[in-house]
Amino acid sequence: LTLLSGPAPRYPREAIREGWQGEVVLRVLVDAQGRPEAVVVERSSGHRALDVAALRQVKERWRFQPMQINGQPAAAYALVPIRFSLPE
Repeated sequence: LTLLSGPAPRYPREAIREGWQGEVVLRVLVDAQGRPEAVVVERSSGHRALDVAALRQVKERWRFQPMQINGQPAAAYALVPIRFSLPE
């Protein structure tokens, strides 16, 4: 799998206000057309707002080059880390 388009999620206002940072790891099932078919939190950032922002962005906006099996596109899983960090 190769990421073709993966815009960063918006930092949730609540997370900015509270100073929350962290990394969420998502388990993404990418279909044969390169679209996320199922997205779940594999490892939480520790903050629900960050996890939800990452999950929504990947599910709605990310696109992949699908895996190839014998020259044919096929569904596959990927682990996707997304880091939220505030400027110092």
